[in-house]
Amino acid sequence: MLDTNILKGFDIFSDISSDKLALIAKNCDSLEFKPNDVIFNQDEVAMNFYGVIDGEVELYIVHEDEIVTKEIQYEESIQTQHEIVKKTIVIDSVGPGEVFGWSSFVVGGRLTATARCTTHSRLFNILADDLNTIFDKDTALGYIFMRKINEVIWHHFQKRTDKLIEAWVEAFDVKTII
Repeated sequence: MLDTNILKGFDIFSDISSDKLALIAKNCDSLEFKPNDVIFNQDEVAMNFYGVIDGEVELYIVHEDEIVTKEIQYEESIQTQHEIVKKTIVIDSVGPGEVFGWSSFVVGGRLTATARCTTHSRLFNILADDLNTIFDKDTALGYIFMRKINEVIWHHFQKRTDKLIEAWVEAFDVKTII
């Protein structure tokens, strides 16, 4: 169980009354991580929702790119050797009062990034199923929460779009985007 006052420090819970927060806090656990600890990996099944109490968590994706490393001419043909290069792209950093793991609210959801602590971090987590059970009993509370989680998702996709454009500009040496 988590202290209700900790949840009050998160914007996502700002419109929720203390008695409703107490219901949520009963289902939350407090977790501690060291720098470079991985909380979850991209493409795993999403089950938990997290919030940063102290510290910082980096959300990143690993992109695999196939590049030609060598071309060998043999008689009348050219053979190429390829190499898979993995590139880490940091999408976002999450700090105190911020949440991540929203994919757990999507039925059959998979995690869209890997989460790794950059500093000693203390987090809360809650099973999305436990939170959804609370929301099934109190749909008004669920509505308030889901409106807030939509803001988080929008922010995440905006960051991801910015990174995509940045990578595209770099890859194609584009000076302007129309």
